[in-house]
Amino acid sequence: MTDALRTTLESRGARFGSGDGGSPTTFGDPAAEFTALATACAWSVERPAIVAALGTDVLDLLNRLSTNEVHDLAAGEARPTVLTSPKGRIVARLWCHHLGDPGVVLLGGGGMTDGIIAHLDRYTFAEDTRLSDADDRFATIVVRGPRATMAAAGLFEADPAPEITRSTEIDGCPVHVLGHDLLGGPGFTILAGTADGPAIVGAVDAAVRATGGMPAGVLAVEPWRIANGLPRAGAELDDEHNPLEAGLRDAVHFSKGCYVGQEVVARLETYDKVARRLMVVRPSDPSVTAPANGDALTRDGRRVGAITSA
Repeated sequence: MTDALRTTLESRGARFGSGDGGSPTTFGDPAAEFTALATACAWSVERPAIVAALGTDVLDLLNRLSTNEVHDLAAGEARPTVLTSPKGRIVARLWCHHLGDPGVVLLGGGGMTDGIIAHLDRYTFAEDTRLSDADDRFATIVVRGPRATMAAAGLFEADPAPEITRSTEIDGCPVHVLGHDLLGGPGFTILAGTADGPAIVGAVDAAVRATGGMPAGVLAVEPWRIANGLPRAGAELDDEHNPLEAGLRDAVHFSKGCYVGQEVVARLETYDKVARRLMVVRPSDPSVTAPANGDALTRDGRRVGAITSA
């Protein structure tokens, strides 16, 4: 995050803490921010992993290593996919976007850029691929919530769509609009040049506030994510779980060619062997203390699950 963008955010009430990946912790009122996410929409500045992927063979490589059909991705198109291990476990969920002349960008969980590149490099031999860390090339502004499409109407001519990567302008600044909120909930993401971040924040803030929304920090976004049962890298999206357990069915193509981990994932689907699934758990009695992150869930003395996010 540039100093200019951080100053702009602080002027709007943003407070930063350690361990939040560079995203604002709060804008002063986490409860109000959570309410905006739940009933209107809210914007935030986030730091996902962003990998720039160039070369004539990059889409074929991704197709061989991930769960979705991406080899035919055309300019302006987007598709979710999952890098899996030979055991079919999650390495990383990726949002794959073809930006046209700038090439393909892969977005994943914050802090995972080096791991994503290392995994792809491990399976690269003679292919023409060039992967690089693009985290610092973009300012990433996310709008999420039930009124996100209303905010989009104040910024763009067309609603964002998950399968489309739209290149346009906001207040004269070039941006790429991605039709998802990086978590799988309702919303969209704007990739802007780092120098344009402050100007984009101003335009997005006005559009979101016109819907009754406001900015939101991690202290509001994280409980909103959990309440909506959306998986996150480092929590539900890790090598303890496979894509079907984590609810990433939309990122799995069941009739494509081979990929690393396909045999395991296909067997789980074919023989209905998915034994676990992601669920939201709430105490039926409000006076009962909710379980903590990492706690086991038991029934009649038998472990039936675990809390991955609380």
